[in-house]
Amino acid sequence: MFTIVLVSLSVALLAVVSVLLAAFLDVAFREPQRAVVRTGVKGNWQPPLVRGRELLNWAAVTAQSSTLEVLRNRRTNRTAAELANRLHEGATTAIDQQVGPDHQVGCPAYCHAAIAVTPPEVLGIADYLRQNRPIDEVRRIQDRAAANCRQLESADHRKPVGEDVCCPLMNGKDACCAFSARPIRCRGWSPTAKSADDASSTSIFDQKPLDPYEYESRGHVVVQGAESGFRNGLKESGLDGNLYELNSALVAALDVPDAAERWANGDSVFENCATCE
Repeated sequence: MFTIVLVSLSVALLAVVSVLLAAFLDVAFREPQRAVVRTGVKGNWQPPLVRGRELLNWAAVTAQSSTLEVLRNRRTNRTAAELANRLHEGATTAIDQQVGPDHQVGCPAYCHAAIAVTPPEVLGIADYLRQNRPIDEVRRIQDRAAANCRQLESADHRKPVGEDVCCPLMNGKDACCAFSARPIRCRGWSPTAKSADDASSTSIFDQKPLDPYEYESRGHVVVQGAESGFRNGLKESGLDGNLYELNSALVAALDVPDAAERWANGDSVFENCATCE
């Protein structure tokens, strides 16, 4: 009897050891699995240690890639807002990395109503206003934008305009009623940024013209690159990626209830709006 029990225990022990050994060998010799890293929007917008044209090109490639990623999915009435949010969140992250999160933020639109926007941005602004502002205020903003359009018809929208044609989103001095949804061109601006035209001269110490992007605010360079890549991604996906003057585009976006859905389907929602090409 004792022998039978001993044999049974030995068999059971051998079976357990075999199972454990098999499991160990399976783990030890299995091909390692690649770790899945979920970086999110901010993780994808960590700029390398570059500046000037390299920084601009990096921002363009990053923005285009992010845009195409969104547009691979089914397009809905929320697609425009998602695209704008991704662009703004990513570009803001890159700008903060370049110039610090506490950099001076100004509004380039104060007394300068001719701000250029892409369709997703203005559709995102319209959505933000409908969701966060009283309907009477939204109507006043739309009426102000329409009045600005009439005043800007005979003006050059690429140049600053008078104080009587203030950005329709401004609610008092330096107070933007759609600040979190503001266009990308309002995000990289700083009072000390120089234009590329100011850096077109040639240094006596260099044999070639100075790179104009080296003389601009690095936040502004990020904006230029991100906007370019964003537009390329939209056009590559068959969508309207033109630049439009804010006032006329905002009137259209607020006037057509299903503008975001129509734009996502490839319709020409802003065909009658002033362009900023």
